[in-house]
Amino acid sequence: MARSDLLFRAGLLGASMPFLLVGLLLSTATGGAGWAALSAAALLLPQIAASAAMAPGMRRLLIGLLGISYHALRIAMPPGAKKALLAETMVVEVNDRALEGILRSGGLTPDRVLLLLPHCLQTHACVHRIVHDHSLCTRCGACDMAALLELAGKRGTGLSIATGGTAARRAVEEARPGMVVAVACPRDLSSGILDSASVPVYGVLNSRPNGDCFDTRVDTSRIESVLDLMLRLPDRT
Repeated sequence: MARSDLLFRAGLLGASMPFLLVGLLLSTATGGAGWAALSAAALLLPQIAASAAMAPGMRRLLIGLLGISYHALRIAMPPGAKKALLAETMVVEVNDRALEGILRSGGLTPDRVLLLLPHCLQTHACVHRIVHDHSLCTRCGACDMAALLELAGKRGTGLSIATGGTAARRAVEEARPGMVVAVACPRDLSSGILDSASVPVYGVLNSRPNGDCFDTRVDTSRIESVLDLMLRLPDRT
């Protein structure tokens, strides 16, 4: 089982601990078998729910359980922990694997897919601000925007560049896609996934060699593979 799946289940178990403790205390005080059963359910039900949430058609359940697990992990992690973004990464990885399973049974048409990018992928030195007019990109290759614009053009998908969470939500509302491929940092990506139960969001984490929100990068070959999976195109590797 992948580490993110273990974290997902651990977060759900952590959220059930108050109920488990109450059940154990009542069971000890009253000797009642019913309270013992409640304690056992507090241990078993989160794991059963986690397994059920990965099934096709259970996306709303998955998002709800991801939210519970995420908040439980955030509470449990000590401040300044080395893996400060562990809970956020867990949300992205578990969500993505669930979507991959769904997509293997059927893809989408290009007009139903939106590639959603953060504006920080564009180099800060560029004088052509392409957020609202993608045609201004000169395809100089100084950042990943040129490759992503070309990829979206070849695949026929929509593409939007967002300056923040509000702009990203507006872009999704206007495009009304069947699925979104979103590039962002762990915090923005996990919050976007948890807020978008109605529209599936496949998350691709960016890299931040220059710090957050400044000249970020993304693996464009990964984006290409994800789009090919969504559009049911053959693997080019």
